[in-house]
Amino acid sequence: MKHTNLQRAVTLGLALLLAAAVLFGCTPTVEYTPMTTVPTEPATEPTTEPVTEPTTEPEPTEPQSVTYTLSFAGDCTLGSDHDSYGGAGSFVKVVGNNYSYPFQNALPYFEADDFTLVNLEGVLCSNRTPVNKTFQFRGPVEYAKILTAGSVEAVNLANNHTKDYGTSGYTSTLDALKAEKVAYVENAGTTAFTTASGLKIGLYAGQSDTNVTKMKEAIKKLRDDGAEIIIASFHWGVEYSYRPNDDQKKLGHAAIDAGADIVVGHHPHVLQPVEKYGKGVIYYSLGNFSFGGNQNPPDKDTAVIQQLIIRDADGTVRLGETKLIPFRVSSITTKNDYKPTPYAADGTDYKRTITKLDGTFNGPDLHPDRTQSTTKPTTQPTTQPTQPSTTPTNPTTQPTEPSTTPTNPTTQPTEPSTTPTEPSGGGSTDGEIDLT
Repeated sequence: MKHTNLQRAVTLGLALLLAAAVLFGCTPTVEYTPMTTVPTEPATEPTTEPVTEPTTEPEPTEPQSVTYTLSFAGDCTLGSDHDSYGGAGSFVKVVGNNYSYPFQNALPYFEADDFTLVNLEGVLCSNRTPVNKTFQFRGPVEYAKILTAGSVEAVNLANNHTKDYGTSGYTSTLDALKAEKVAYVENAGTTAFTTASGLKIGLYAGQSDTNVTKMKEAIKKLRDDGAEIIIASFHWGVEYSYRPNDDQKKLGHAAIDAGADIVVGHHPHVLQPVEKYGKGVIYYSLGNFSFGGNQNPPDKDTAVIQQLIIRDADGTVRLGETKLIPFRVSSITTKNDYKPTPYAADGTDYKRTITKLDGTFNGPDLHPDRTQSTTKPTTQPTTQPTQPSTTPTNPTTQPTEPSTTPTNPTTQPTEPSTTPTEPSGGGSTDGEIDLT
């Protein structure tokens, strides 16, 4: 009984405590921690980010060398002698107003290069009154367009025919060249020219009586003014002689010693050797090219010389290879049609022309002494020279002087195709001199 009463008392006490808790807001709290479940299969396909290769910076490219090509050709008389002006077979009659005609077969070379220089031997004017001398060469003012049609960038005016029609004729020539934007260099003068490809060229021009001291000063100034390549152009030597004389050698060497890189010569009307000298190169005579001064020259061999210029990766500019490209002044053998045409590579005519440029030609001069005579020969030559070596070498010594008794010159070659060869044809091993 006591035990029962005790149980009742305990039960009553608990009830009273519970009631008191409710009355005073002391409801006990029970913390609940929800279970986090990880499903064995995802509800949706996971999104996969594409794996990309790590980006790497490109390797810096090494500076590359640049090669420029300069072309040189000889005497260009874009007109006729006063006595034959406009007559049958004359330059003016043959060319008419077809300005692209004279350099048509040389254009593949001139158009693909960076710079072309020729010797403009004559006047471009309408004046018909020449000065009193043996020969006076003139063409119409419009014939300056022949140069631009032929991709000729510059001309030399330091020669004995640019004033055949006096001061007015000379001024007219300058104006005609300016109108066509053809650069020119006058006697004892200089000209700066920058090619479209960025090569800075300095030009100096003189004749055989050049003042060497003033020449040196002019060349130095060209270099000081930023010229990267300097070309000295000289009208010198003995007409129809295949060998440079001592005066040419002294002046050419002096120009190179003064800082010129290339010396270009003309006046003999025939080719003379190319000489490597010091750090430069000398073309003693480039002969005739599109030459309206003679309807049938006795030696029709000529050439385009292409000089490669290399700008190394460090910016240094130097001479590269010299390419000799044999031409004939005419596209036919029987007379001069004033359209220079390249010889077929490695043929007899090609090889003979190379010997005139490399110093191994053994034929006699056409006129050993031209100091008294300036008459233009009109007859065809009859004698064939000894066959030259097929592999030219750089000239190191000048050939022995020819006999003083004139002999008939060499026979002209058979007519080649009138289609010019590709420019690469001039780069055969027979026609290259390495100056690197």
